[in-house]
Amino acid sequence: MSDAKRKPSGSEFKNRRLNKQTQLQKQSDALQNFLKEGSFNAPTTDQHLNNAQHLDTDFPDMDPPLDATVSITELGKSSQTSLASSDAVPCSSKNQNSQVVQTSKKHLEKATVQSISSDPGLWPEIMRAADRVFLVKRGLAAPLYNFDFPFDDQHRRFSPKHYKKRLRNGEEVLREWMLYSVFQNALYCFPCRLFAAPSSLSALGNREFKDWKHLGDSLAHHENAKTHIDCLKSWLDLKQRLKIGETIDAVSQILIDSEINHWSEVLLRIISVVKMLGESSLAFQGTSDKLYEHNNGNFLKLIQLLAEFDPKMEEHVRRVINKEEIKATYLGKPIQNEIIELLHDNIKHHIIEHVQKAKASKVEQMTFVVRFVSIQESESEVQVNINEHFLGFLPIERSTAKELSEVLLEEIEKNRLKVENTRSQGYDNGSNMTGEKSGVQTRIRNINPRAFYVPCSSHSLNLVVNDMAKSSFEAANFFNIVFFFLFFSLGNITEIY
Repeated sequence: MSDAKRKPSGSEFKNRRLNKQTQLQKQSDALQNFLKEGSFNAPTTDQHLNNAQHLDTDFPDMDPPLDATVSITELGKSSQTSLASSDAVPCSSKNQNSQVVQTSKKHLEKATVQSISSDPGLWPEIMRAADRVFLVKRGLAAPLYNFDFPFDDQHRRFSPKHYKKRLRNGEEVLREWMLYSVFQNALYCFPCRLFAAPSSLSALGNREFKDWKHLGDSLAHHENAKTHIDCLKSWLDLKQRLKIGETIDAVSQILIDSEINHWSEVLLRIISVVKMLGESSLAFQGTSDKLYEHNNGNFLKLIQLLAEFDPKMEEHVRRVINKEEIKATYLGKPIQNEIIELLHDNIKHHIIEHVQKAKASKVEQMTFVVRFVSIQESESEVQVNINEHFLGFLPIERSTAKELSEVLLEEIEKNRLKVENTRSQGYDNGSNMTGEKSGVQTRIRNINPRAFYVPCSSHSLNLVVNDMAKSSFEAANFFNIVFFFLFFSLGNITEIY
């Protein structure tokens, strides 16, 4: 028999591709969720810890050098950056925890902190102790009452009414253990998913449940099953012990939480530096991309400045300089570009939301602006200032000269101004505004002959250039050439305007 490798079949290739897509789905949107849940206005330590504990992504097993491993995946891409921590705690609590580090180091060498998706359909098949602790600590996602559940092949779907159980006395109680997977369109039992034996064939535990026709009977049977009751007790027991800090690996968990807090605060500081440079339109990079080197750019200079006064950033910089203690620095160009892209997406989304909520005006409006001269006298000098102020928009029902002049005079009287003191009036060159017989400027001058009309210079220039381009063959030919050049170079006529 030949020792040559057997070529995988088409089915095996398909399974590999599906597994890869599942992993990419698990690793998506980590930093995006971190930005959404983070706060940049004087965040507290508790807020940082809460944000770090609620990163909605999954991390593959890695080989960390010491105590903990956390990874942040690039938004919309399959590449990931690993974030490994050292055996040191943040310098602000270094002295207090040095003894704890030494006594627990052998336990932390095997410990990993995983941040898993809130969708149970994306959870790993085999749950480790660290996975259970993380999920129990984070808690269950809120029920999807307003979600549009998809139909299956039999044109049936899950109903949100099953989130609650009706007792014999008519009272309704929430099934806190129930989880719905959007990814799988299936139901899971949270405690059974975490604590049931791998050999268990529970349809709500190790296997997803999609039989919507018999859902009611299956839920009643599952709630009374001994396996479910045992897993429910294990879940509540672990939840209580985590709350009071009396788990077997409580010391290790404290150090893991401290490390999560450290990386959360480091990322918030890096994001704040990126925001400041972006708002100030300053360059990020220099000729060097290493700390404490000449001309290494504004970004690294600000990191160095923070390290002089901030204990968290000081500890991070120390780890970066000691290369054997850390694999990922989060100070390079890829993380800067990713943060910039995420901030851009959030700002764009915020602007679009405001535009969608804005209501277009269906009423024609006229702008009301006043310009006046103010004189301030003092013992030594007389100061003369020309002031111009916008007073508002005036709604116009009809754009006739009579209607416009009446609205204008009414607004002048409403603001207790005197038409007799007017010395000039300015409008565009529309016939209803500039007409010599019945235009707005003529009606105002009939009341005050000293209110001379001054046409809008910008509108006048526009009209002159437009008439010139139409009357001159050379000018018309020039603008046509420019128009076609822009059309073929940009590829989209809407980009010209």
